[in-house]
Amino acid sequence: MIVDSHAHIFPHLGQVPGALHLRYLQRGISGNRQPVRRVRDNAVVPHTIWAADDLSPAGYEEVGFRVGRFGRFEWTRDGVDYYKQLMAPSLAENACGADYLVAEMDHAGVERAVLQNDQFYGDLNDFFAAGVRQYPERLIGTVHVDEAAVERGETLEGLRRATGTLKLHGLFYYSRDHWTNAANGKVDDPRFDPFWGEVERLGLVVYWAPDVRPRAGLAGYLDQFRRWRRRLERNPALRAVWVGGLPWAFFDAYAAGLPDEARALARSGAFWIEICFPIGRGAVEEYPYADSLERVRYLYRECGPAALVWGSDMPNVLRHCTYRQSLDYLRRHADVIPAADLDLVLGGNLARVFGLAASPAVRAD
Repeated sequence: MIVDSHAHIFPHLGQVPGALHLRYLQRGISGNRQPVRRVRDNAVVPHTIWAADDLSPAGYEEVGFRVGRFGRFEWTRDGVDYYKQLMAPSLAENACGADYLVAEMDHAGVERAVLQNDQFYGDLNDFFAAGVRQYPERLIGTVHVDEAAVERGETLEGLRRATGTLKLHGLFYYSRDHWTNAANGKVDDPRFDPFWGEVERLGLVVYWAPDVRPRAGLAGYLDQFRRWRRRLERNPALRAVWVGGLPWAFFDAYAAGLPDEARALARSGAFWIEICFPIGRGAVEEYPYADSLERVRYLYRECGPAALVWGSDMPNVLRHCTYRQSLDYLRRHADVIPAADLDLVLGGNLARVFGLAASPAVRAD
């Protein structure tokens, strides 16, 4: 069974409800590494749309930011139009419905996909639930909560509704404290014990994006590892997946081996690291991503196959390669991993974590 740990569905991003959603999109686009292009001549130009020294909502700059077509996000400053090509041009309306994702899964030979409920795409719990109802044997939904409000009773009620009424089986949790100015990145804080206790009781698989404050660097990530380890000591039944995998800088800074903080989690049996290289490396590497495969070798050596899961970041990855290529660089070229272990990475681990039964075979065209 091949299970994609990292996929998205979303309605047209320019019509997602929420007063601050466009600003949150603008902040996300500003930090994305895709180049800024000037519309009139398509030239790559240096340009910013958010205060570089303030990643909170206070860093907003008025530039007429808008969601365009064909994967573009656009704005205007001093009468000049600019854009970033975040999605592939094939996403004509900047939307990705469940029908489209499942069609791509069929073509690539992917049986199941976990839908990560990142706030970047809007408040989509009900949208996810509708997709899961439509394709219950193909899609696994996660719930989004307001990470700045995890101490509130209504957040716990939202978790219960998500698992009961909406039939979502995971939690997407983004420690984006630089945006909210809350302490949600401190997952080991005793104030959050009721929240994490409820997540544990409900059996939600946590998709954890351990963002850190600017300039915290690798030390900030190591601190997040330590905090999650302490959280597991208090809630040993929690299970978590590191969204997007380790930062590239880890492989350079710790070439001799993972630091103890990371290795302890990887070997805990309750923590998995995504292998998700094409989305981050596709702009600087050609398929089949030889440099990234060296990092796969490193992760296999340091973590073992039982701690790794494959993710694509579909449909975002389409700006660099096809969905099938985002899988095949591992399926066909990760020679360092024996076939039985590769089966775990490409789906067996997640099938066990989510308790999935085998679905009808899906074959790549």
